[in-house]
Amino acid sequence: MNEAEKSAAPATEMTDEYGVIHRLWVISNAERVKAIQEAMAEQKLVIADGHHRYETALTYRNERRVQAGRTIADAPYERAMMTFINTQGAGLTILPTHRVVAKLREFNWSELRRHLEPWFTAESIEFGDASTKHKAREEFLRKLSAARRKRAIGVYPAVDVSRLLHNVSPLQRELDVVLLHEGILEPGLGITPQSVKAEANLSYEREAGAALDAVDSGAAQIAFLLNPCDVEEVVKIAIAGEVMPQKSTDFYPKLLSGITMYSVDPERG
Repeated sequence: MNEAEKSAAPATEMTDEYGVIHRLWVISNAERVKAIQEAMAEQKLVIADGHHRYETALTYRNERRVQAGRTIADAPYERAMMTFINTQGAGLTILPTHRVVAKLREFNWSELRRHLEPWFTAESIEFGDASTKHKAREEFLRKLSAARRKRAIGVYPAVDVSRLLHNVSPLQRELDVVLLHEGILEPGLGITPQSVKAEANLSYEREAGAALDAVDSGAAQIAFLLNPCDVEEVVKIAIAGEVMPQKSTDFYPKLLSGITMYSVDPERG
């Protein structure tokens, strides 16, 4: 791959809205392709983003096999386009996806606090007016980040989490996002997995400031900020045969969609 990069200019190059430069080289030399295949043959692959697309590709492939009445090894539907990323790559990170809650018919912060008291130790960061709000928000985010290894969602667990998350596997209990959904959103606010899928009361924000602004503006009733999970946690859960929770692996940087296209139907080009 290094040889291909040095031997020619990229086929395309662009910069996205976050300032990330995307460059594409096409490797079609048979020897280079074979070398890559051999290097990847014994590697363990973890689907970090797109397992639904992969499952859909398998379903489509099986449907086309039935239509053909046989397996055609070089048929385009026998392949699926993928992006391979080195999990040990220096630039790879996972961004947190914060949860913003709105449109709950009955929302009472005092009642939610009472639900959390047996499980969490809470620390309040108060501000009196707009002039002190900025410093309070900075302090809140600083404390959240500093408590990352202690399990933090703006509050810190005070007891055995297994009692609160008794229906969750031991590996999943280590994820803050699972603690939030299973220990707070559903039992405390009545936000079920079905309503999460429908996004009836829950929306997602990459930027912490945007999540806090949603509450300040009245667009949301409460926001829950999360620390990012580690790549090692994702790999551990995947190897164990489990699936990461929805909206928990926002890998960054990632390739832009549409740089390349793959036709699964040769009759349509």
